[in-house]
Amino acid sequence: MYISLNPKPFDIELLLLPSISIILFGFTVLFLMSKDIILSFCIPTLKSLVFLIYFNFFFDGTFTLVDDWSYFKQSLQYKEMADSFLHVITNVNKLVALVGSTHYLYHIWNIISFELYGEYYFAPVALNIMLTFLTASVLHMLLIEVGILKKYAIIFSIFYLIHWSTLSWSSILNLKDFLVQFLLMLYVYIFVKYEKYGKLRYIVLGVILFFILEFIRFYIPFLIIISYIIFRLIELHAKTIRDLLSKLIVSMVSLVAIIIILYTSFMYIPMFRHAYMLLSQDFINPVFGTLRFVLTPIPFNTKEAYDFLVFASLLDWLSVPYLITGVFLLYKLNNRHVKFILITTAVIITFYGVYGELQGPRHRIQIYTFISVFQFAGLLATIYGIDKTRRAIYTHKESVKVEKLLTQ
Repeated sequence: MYISLNPKPFDIELLLLPSISIILFGFTVLFLMSKDIILSFCIPTLKSLVFLIYFNFFFDGTFTLVDDWSYFKQSLQYKEMADSFLHVITNVNKLVALVGSTHYLYHIWNIISFELYGEYYFAPVALNIMLTFLTASVLHMLLIEVGILKKYAIIFSIFYLIHWSTLSWSSILNLKDFLVQFLLMLYVYIFVKYEKYGKLRYIVLGVILFFILEFIRFYIPFLIIISYIIFRLIELHAKTIRDLLSKLIVSMVSLVAIIIILYTSFMYIPMFRHAYMLLSQDFINPVFGTLRFVLTPIPFNTKEAYDFLVFASLLDWLSVPYLITGVFLLYKLNNRHVKFILITTAVIITFYGVYGELQGPRHRIQIYTFISVFQFAGLLATIYGIDKTRRAIYTHKESVKVEKLLTQ
């Protein structure tokens, strides 16, 4: 069992299997998405090399934070207590007792990585890197679903994969936020699919994801549902008074339901009540908090444990104009599903913006898929102009076709 008070770089023999796995898995996902052999090989190879070089030459525990070290040690302790992986997933009550909360899903994720690559700190990191390819795939499907042309959907997804923050965080730290990021993307994708096609299966998938997220970041599904209610309230337009009243009633009932659920949870469920108390105690000015959440850390002003973000934070600050331009460009697409994505991003940023305890740059990982899209869209708009970029990347034909079907 690898728990050391003096972490040191790992032998390359231990890192070869996860490094090769990253390349093979990434190649498979990207090739299915792009059908481009060179691109599908180069991107995973780059991400694998960053992982290999860091853990073979530079890993010494400097950049390990309290939480990620805790995930690692608790997962190892529980694995040592279990007879088999089947015992792990069928006796989660013991894991809950060890962890001290019901947020145990990421610990199981860690244990899966130990089964694959050994009981080493880098094992879940490798698994998280592979997960970024699945996140890119969901992002690609989501962008196509909202009307972005396929070739640009691929470009946006590739940019996310090699984004400075994706590379910095996913290649170094063992954090649950990349699993949250993937589930969040999947949730938004399911909501968009439901809005377009109204199939029952998307509601079922949404409910399943709701309960999955409850065991890793319990407030995320509530934020998405609140985003959806705001989205429905904003677009209360209909052809007839009857349709308008129907949409208004559904939206208001949903809003009341979510308020009742939250109130009941805060009053009677210990975990929610504890979260509410923390939020009440650490509530701060939302304007200041939002800016802090979006811009932290200040370049060249990081603590030692966050020094790996010096380059990434500088690029984040330099790309703020592109971020703003990209949001404006996507808003100009006049696509209701794109607006849902913008609303969801705004709701999540606002939540973290009023909660001082959660305003570190780590929690921004959860929405870096969207942030990377905004940044790159803004870069294109800066180079080619907003109107030209909008016409180049977007086709509204499919959206118009679906809207007609829904309003018949």
